Amino acid sequence: MSINHQGKQECIDNKVIKACSWFLDPDFTQSIDDSLNASLVIMSCSINLEGKKQIVNDIDANGDPRIIRLMINRLMKEKELPDLRKNLKVALINVAELPEGFLKITHELADKVSILDEIFGPRCVKALHQLLPKLNQYENPPEIRGSELEGNLEDYTKYLKALAMIFEKYKEEAAQVAMDETINFSEKIAPFINPDLMLQKEAFTCLNETRIDRYNCHILHKFLLQYGDQPLETVRLANGVTTI
Repeated sequence: MSINHQGKQECIDNKVIKACSWFLDPDFTQSIDDSLNASLVIMSCSINLEGKKQIVNDIDANGDPRIIRLMINRLMKEKELPDLRKNLKVALINVAELPEGFLKITHELADKVSILDEIFGPRCVKALHQLLPKLNQYENPPEIRGSELEGNLEDYTKYLKALAMIFEKYKEEAAQVAMDETINFSEKIAPFINPDLMLQKEAFTCLNETRIDRYNCHILHKFLLQYGDQPLETVRLANGVTTI
């Protein structure tokens, strides 16, 4: 029914995506056939704009994207089911055509980089970069600690580590995405050079690959001129290690 245009529209109108999504939940059903059929319906309906929105806007009591999480959870567990994996990956790629959908999926996959890479490859550089804070969001740039942004530091750490892994694998391809599809790429990465955050390696991995771009080099140079002479504080820990 969901394969032809009329049937697909009827599925959208009757919120069939939501009904089918429960069959992706192993706590709801153990039937592989049910899960496979559900994935096919969701994939077919995700082609439709309204279908994409229904998937993105379906959230649980905690405000998390319920259907997106169900799809990702199955991708993590069902490596032996190629048809199910294919359907779910195509559905997520379709949903990612919505900017909000791309960001939500990337957020959920930031600590599952192998799946993020499997679905999007170097394209995910754009979304991971968007999820990082802009410099004008810092209360005391470039210091992230001691501000509201610190509450999201765990997420920012995941995004930057995922970016570094993608850059390490794809190098020039990832750099090309950064140059073509992001705004001021290096400006968002530069604050994470801060030794206090212990993310220098990841930050320099990303910045190193984009050094071929004169504009990003200019942005980084401007950042360092403005913030590069910040005073450093050293703290000697009980184990004898000194942190800067």
